[in-house]
Amino acid sequence: MKNKKTFFKPSLFVIIITTMLVLFTAYSFWWLETGIAVSLLLLSLNIALFCFMPVYTIDAGDSITVKRIIGKRIFKKSDWHIKRVDPKQLNNCIRTFASGGAFGYIGFFYSKGLGNFTVMTLNFKLDQIALLEHKESHKRTIINYCIH
Repeated sequence: MKNKKTFFKPSLFVIIITTMLVLFTAYSFWWLETGIAVSLLLLSLNIALFCFMPVYTIDAGDSITVKRIIGKRIFKKSDWHIKRVDPKQLNNCIRTFASGGAFGYIGFFYSKGLGNFTVMTLNFKLDQIALLEHKESHKRTIINYCIH
């Protein structure tokens, strides 16, 4: 099977939050009275989020690859259960160590329906995300992936 590369469009919310964060960081160099340390911390955070931002997904037949600006994450289909995300499982989702909009949705989340899970998406459109659950460790990951 030929590798199918799929680009996912970020949601308007992601675009707005990312733009606001970048502008706030740029302006912080001029108007924050606390010194340059806070501005450098914000700049470092922006760079880190940008580096881990998912860009596209490759379906290679036996695996799914989430390509990020720096690096990639490969999921072998034989090791993971792949299913649609039930919207009820995402109710009252809590970010435990994550970005919930800046450069996408990246990091560790918690919900009562799923427990602890990892997210690597540009948007949370239900027709463009999939839940991957590892067959042995039962770790859960949500990625941009269209299930046909």
